[in-house]
Amino acid sequence: MQSEAPEFLLQSQQVLAIPMQKAPQRPVDYLNPDQLGAILAAPDLSTAGGRRDAALLCLLYDTGARVQEVIDLSVRDVRLDAPAQIRLTGKGSKTRVVPLMNSTVALLREYLREHNLQCPERVDAPLFWNRRHERLTRSGVRYILKQHAEHARRGQPGLPAVHPHKLRHSKAMHL
Repeated sequence: MQSEAPEFLLQSQQVLAIPMQKAPQRPVDYLNPDQLGAILAAPDLSTAGGRRDAALLCLLYDTGARVQEVIDLSVRDVRLDAPAQIRLTGKGSKTRVVPLMNSTVALLREYLREHNLQCPERVDAPLFWNRRHERLTRSGVRYILKQHAEHARRGQPGLPAVHPHKLRHSKAMHL
């Protein structure tokens, strides 16, 4: 405007001098350790699906990963030998290596053994899949988390609504 209509130079400077109004920031929504523990303990470890869900939920929390980063994981991205770590590829194809806690390593080791995913020909297989043996989707992870949160809510009536990103926020707040 200043270059196309110089006669309005003073007015355009006055407009630019108006401070931007900031919207109030919402507080970060996260789960306290008891609520998180109830959700992570909800999967039934006596079933294959429950063991997969436990490994998935623990991995989501332990790494603080976005859902898309976890569902894009292949077996080759997991290293369970010391130091245990996982390679996540996030927004902008940026890759980062995240260490894993021993409890998550134990769940993943059992999950990989149960589904015979340690063999070399399976390194490109998705780490987590659905009933049709396709990669899990974002909505599939949301559904799994919702089911276990509802189960956990029976023992913790005050448990708030849970979505996958809340696990990421919880990890950040617990650190």
